[in-house]
Amino acid sequence: MRRTDLPVWMRRAQSIATISIPFVAATIGFCVQKSIANASTRSQYVSLAISILKEPAKNKDEPIRVWAADLLQRNSEVKMSEGLLSMLRSGDTTLSGIAILGPTAPDVSIEPQVTATGK
Repeated sequence: MRRTDLPVWMRRAQSIATISIPFVAATIGFCVQKSIANASTRSQYVSLAISILKEPAKNKDEPIRVWAADLLQRNSEVKMSEGLLSMLRSGDTTLSGIAILGPTAPDVSIEPQVTATGK
């Protein structure tokens, strides 16, 4: 009697697997793709915030500097101290020495500084 039950069970299992495997694969693919898209967006936000905070502060820039500092804090993997964050917001410091690296970095050409030696 067990022999007649086995093929029915195997057919049902095969049918379930045939139907469920594409859904599982699609769900995993969606989750991976969403994670990659979120990481890319966060990287672009960090690049945008750094580009704003590199510039010296002007009185009219305060709202955008506050926004950029908060944006950087939310999307950066390494969080800043509250003191540095408030200095960036107020314009007391800039991120002028920060290089933006990675595949989502904006196209920036860096020219070497040449000083004359007088010889």
